[in-house]
Amino acid sequence: MMYDEKNPLDFELNSFWSAYRKACPGPDPSAGFMPEIWSRIDRRRDSSAPFIRRLTQTFAALAATASLALLLLSISLPHNTSLLSGSYVEALAQSQTTDASLLQDVAYLETSSDSSTQHFEDSQR
Repeated sequence: MMYDEKNPLDFELNSFWSAYRKACPGPDPSAGFMPEIWSRIDRRRDSSAPFIRRLTQTFAALAATASLALLLLSISLPHNTSLLSGSYVEALAQSQTTDASLLQDVAYLETSSDSSTQHFEDSQR
């Protein structure tokens, strides 16, 4: 598409861009442009919440110390491999037998106390 001065839209667009250039002149970068930008960034960075920086550094140090302590603790403790050996089914069967024997003991105690109470009541008559 070519520029046509007879077209009113092209003329309006051209006048718009010339008014824009007058209103917003382009920056005139000098040799100190980038150093000035970086000095402003550094001033903001240094002034923005040194308390937060110290706090995050402290938390990072504490997290690293806690991780190292837990690692050393897990290495130094003796490992019981008998708990880790066997399958899930074996562990489940073992837990069921201990639960069943516990229930049998409770049932035995309840029936023996009932029979002794009944025996006591029979002797009272």
